[in-house]
Amino acid sequence: MKQIDCDIIQDLLPSYSDKVSSDATNKLIEEHLKTCKKCNIALNNMNKEINSEIVKNQKEQIDYLKKYKKNKIKTIIFTIILTIDIIIGIFIAYMLLNNKEAFVDVNDVNVEYMFKLEDGEKEELRTYLYSEKYKKHFLIGNKYEIVDSEGNKEIYLKIAVKGLINLSFDGTGNSGRNEFFELDENVKKIYIEDKKGNLKEIWNKDMKVMSADEWKHWYIDSYAPQEIVKAYGLRYDLDIHWTQWYYTFQWRHLVK
Repeated sequence: MKQIDCDIIQDLLPSYSDKVSSDATNKLIEEHLKTCKKCNIALNNMNKEINSEIVKNQKEQIDYLKKYKKNKIKTIIFTIILTIDIIIGIFIAYMLLNNKEAFVDVNDVNVEYMFKLEDGEKEELRTYLYSEKYKKHFLIGNKYEIVDSEGNKEIYLKIAVKGLINLSFDGTGNSGRNEFFELDENVKKIYIEDKKGNLKEIWNKDMKVMSADEWKHWYIDSYAPQEIVKAYGLRYDLDIHWTQWYYTFQWRHLVK
C-alpha cells in the first residue's frame, strides 16, 4: 500500500479521535499509525487536549451545581425566616388589637338568661349577656357598687368589647359573657353601663327570676332540641355548672 502523507492523516485525526470517521478512513489511519511515530504523537496530544477539556467542563458543571445547591439552601433558609417573621408579626398585631377595648352600646346587649343559685345563706344571680351585633368580639365587664346612706346597694357592670375575633367551640363566634352577682338584702338593682355612661337595668329586687332547677327544666324542656338532649344525656339532676357550660359554649348558636 502506498504510504499516505502525514499531513493528510493529521487532517483526519480529529474525526478519528471523535469516532465519527468511516470504517475505511479508520482502517487507513490505523495502518499509517503502525509505522508513523509523528502521527501517533499528534493523536496522543489531541486526546490529552480533549480529555482536559472534558475535565474542565465537568469541573464547571460541578462548580455550578455546588453554587446552585448553596443558593437553594440560602433561599429555603430565607423563606423559613421570612415566614416565621410574618407569623410573629401577625401574632403581635393580633395580640395588640385583641387587647384594645372598644365601645359597645348597652342597648345592643341583652340578658340571654338569668336565674338565682342558692347555696346555704349565699344567693347568687347568674346571667348570660349576649350581643348579636358584637358576636365576633369578646364582651368584657368590670363590676362596682354604689351604696347610699341607708346601706342600699346598686351594682353596676361596665361593659365593652375587646379583640378582633372570638371563636367559640362551634366556630360561629360568641360574644356572650357569663356574669355572677352576689346578692344580699341590701342589693336593690343591677345595671349594665357602657363607656358613655348609658345605663340599662337588668335586675331589681322585685323581679321574678328562675331558680337554678327551673332554669335547667327550661333549657332541657323548652330550649334545646330533643335530639341534642338525648344525644348528650341531659337530665334534671345534672350539676348546674356543667349544664350552664354546655348551654353557653356548645350549643348556643346551633340550637337557635
